[in-house]
Amino acid sequence: MRTNYEANIGGMLALMERYAKLGPASMNDALCHLANKKEKIWEFIKGRLRVYWFDAGNEIVVCVCGCIKKSQKVDPSMIGKAIQVKNEYFRLKEVGVAIEIVDGGGR
Repeated sequence: MRTNYEANIGGMLALMERYAKLGPASMNDALCHLANKKEKIWEFIKGRLRVYWFDAGNEIVVCVCGCIKKSQKVDPSMIGKAIQVKNEYFRLKEVGVAIEIVDGGGR
């Protein structure tokens, strides 16, 4: 079954690839901006799709979660999840623990 979001999903992947190849200078606020300035949580934007991420340093971007935006406001639960993952990532990195990536999505 085709979804209304197939083109946006392809566009989101292209957007991430563009960021990886060309860096932040290739983006504008309509494509990528800070969703939470204090915690430095960013969001990639393609249509109504959002992917929240943070900069982990050394040219590493950690994509935390994604959603379909349903209103003008940023979903606070998505930002909260991104902050939680970011804090845990840096805590584990600081103590030298190997970091495991787990898909905890609700399929």
